[in-house]
Amino acid sequence: VVDNCNSYVNISVGENTNGKLRLGGVVGRFAANACDAVFTNCKYYGNMNLEFKNASVASQIGGVLGCVGDISAGDEFTFNNCENHGTITIKDFFKTSRMGGVLGYSFYLDGAKPAEFEGLKNAGNITISSSLTTATAVYFGGVVANLEYHSLKNCHNSGNLEFTSLDAVATVAMGGIVG
Repeated sequence: VVDNCNSYVNISVGENTNGKLRLGGVVGRFAANACDAVFTNCKYYGNMNLEFKNASVASQIGGVLGCVGDISAGDEFTFNNCENHGTITIKDFFKTSRMGGVLGYSFYLDGAKPAEFEGLKNAGNITISSSLTTATAVYFGGVVANLEYHSLKNCHNSGNLEFTSLDAVATVAMGGIVG
């Protein structure tokens, strides 16, 4: 259970990061095996400045939660009433990147129950720019970057979204609520 946690820290990631980056203003990666998982009432007020110029990174970035995964068969995940008020600035993303104002990415194991994400809010501006030629896919949403298998209810985005790429990206999915 993660409940009523607030983060005010500024987060910076340098340009030589390698591997997988799962980054959130409150929690980077949330996994729950063989139990129900609850993540509620959390808020992020800091700012993220991320630059991946010399990186080899597949990223999952969210203002509150970067990635939720490994929810086992029969288990439930609750993600409600979380908010991002910070700005997110990302330069030179690499590979497949998922970036959301509140949640970056959610994946489940076979048999897990679909989650209903409710009351998620983003008020922070998100700016993504790249001059690299190595990005294959970008999922970019004001609230959730990439939504598979789950549903959203009563979610809001009032932050501005800006995406600039000097190179053609094979897949770009961008939306005010979901990418």
